[in-house]
Amino acid sequence: MKNMSISKKVLGLMMALVMVFGSLSGGYVVAATNTNEITVTADGQRVAFEGQGPIIIDGTTLVPIRGVFEHIGFAVSWNGADRVATMTRGSDTIVITIDSFDFTTNGSEHALHVPAQIIDGRTLVPIRLPLESVGYNLVWDGPNRAVIITSGGNSTSAGNQNTETTPPPASNFTVTNPTTGATATASENGVHLTGPVFLTQDDIQRMLPYAREPEDHITMGRTDFHTEAGSDRLVEWIEETRAAETRHPDRPMTEQELQAWIERYNEQGGINALELEILYLLNEIRVEHGLQPFTLCPYLSMAARLSGQLARDGIRFTRHDDAIYGTPHQRANLFYPFDASFSVVLENLMMGPIILPEGPVNSWMNSPGHRDHILNPNRIYIGVGSTGFFATMHTSR
Repeated sequence: MKNMSISKKVLGLMMALVMVFGSLSGGYVVAATNTNEITVTADGQRVAFEGQGPIIIDGTTLVPIRGVFEHIGFAVSWNGADRVATMTRGSDTIVITIDSFDFTTNGSEHALHVPAQIIDGRTLVPIRLPLESVGYNLVWDGPNRAVIITSGGNSTSAGNQNTETTPPPASNFTVTNPTTGATATASENGVHLTGPVFLTQDDIQRMLPYAREPEDHITMGRTDFHTEAGSDRLVEWIEETRAAETRHPDRPMTEQELQAWIERYNEQGGINALELEILYLLNEIRVEHGLQPFTLCPYLSMAARLSGQLARDGIRFTRHDDAIYGTPHQRANLFYPFDASFSVVLENLMMGPIILPEGPVNSWMNSPGHRDHILNPNRIYIGVGSTGFFATMHTSR
């Protein structure tokens, strides 16, 4: 009965969102497992797995528990009666329970996006969050389908209690459009563009440490929405957001309000981490299909962020046309600083909460219309927007 009450509550919320959108397609993510081989290296050494290897579920990499943790020096014990795995090394102890969205590190509780699971007789655990909790750094190499683990020096067993995110390097990183002179700059203030700039996958990876978390991730917190408490928090958060002073008015913004919106966008760090990660995955897909990667455009990115905000704030959509500004094309031209306007702007939009970038990308690629948009060879410029609750992409020629 408890699970049924949670399902009804979340279903009610999703139905309310569908009412906002009318017949908009592209709903929440269905769990997707990728069976292509994934390699794992730890401090330069490849980790060997017997039988079941790593897999991806809902954008989270799960690995056989003994393979990685024993490779890096943890002792692994299994309590079959309680279905609990315990990993210990020095003063560090990680405890993970099968089918639970929580784990503990040295007694402190953390949330998982996907629970530990038993697959083909092997215990698989989410790799990123437990290892980061004891000071390791993880990088996902998409083109090579590789997880790269490096010692971060923050392990409590090394005598360092600090497991916070490593701050970005002190120096800025800038990429320049050689034709227009527009720049994309990553700094302690976030990631900001002065015009359209093509970013290589390496550029995106270098910029990610500077990028801020999405606004809604900060205010929602890292919450497990599968639980009754989590679904209650989600409904409560939606109500708080729609009552906040930052909610979009039920009319077009004045010129002064628009400038204030742009200033707030920049103060929040410009292009956020989730948006960069979505761009990375989309360009990876484009290259796999023999297409040119998208060029990131700040004006389309602001319009994409606005689209998600309007939907989150309860502004009614009829497919992709909102009740205030109209089409994606009209929203994009709010931010275009030149006399000419964008050509036709196409939009993909997905309901949230969006926790990982694979969520919206997998959802769009599993929907024929959205997939055609991503793989359209005539689409050159892209804007990616996500407050953390909705994810949106806008493209133009």
